[in-house]
Amino acid sequence: MASNKVNINIPIPEIEIKIEGQWQKAINLCDGIQKSIKKGYDKGAQKFSRRLVLIIRRAIRSGTPPPGSGVYWPPLSPSTIKKHGYREIYNLTGKYARSIGIQRMSNRTYIGIPRGIKPSNTRAHKTMNQVAIILEYGNTKIPSRPLWKPAYKSANKGGQLKKDIMWGIRSQLYLDHGINPRQVR
Repeated sequence: MASNKVNINIPIPEIEIKIEGQWQKAINLCDGIQKSIKKGYDKGAQKFSRRLVLIIRRAIRSGTPPPGSGVYWPPLSPSTIKKHGYREIYNLTGKYARSIGIQRMSNRTYIGIPRGIKPSNTRAHKTMNQVAIILEYGNTKIPSRPLWKPAYKSANKGGQLKKDIMWGIRSQLYLDHGINPRQVR
């Protein structure tokens, strides 16, 4: 059974490079292609990730779901309004939005909340990631207010993730090896 999570992994796409008749370029390419592809992937993933983080932070600060996601958040309960007022529930202290960022682990990139960060309340028994999961999926007392999947959907309209990563790889291969971007699919 899959566990609930809020972090979003950025996948590595398959690529194809076509070189015809330029054998010296092909020999030089073999030496540095892996490094160039990794650098290009990082460049494209960073571009997409910045857009996604911006969408998530805007939704948190405005208290509304990401634009174009088609998601509806239920209204706050009377007890929550009594305790916190009509303020945006996602942005009571601002720490949730500030803790979201682009994380790198070896050869992976993901957007999310680093482990172990606690909410502003130092007596809190839950980490910020656990609070985000409760807000995302709900529990017996709190209805779900999906943020992460709708934000990804909003940022990835028209396959934008793959376009950004392929742009990064193509541009890096051009810079490092002089390969025309049309030669990379």
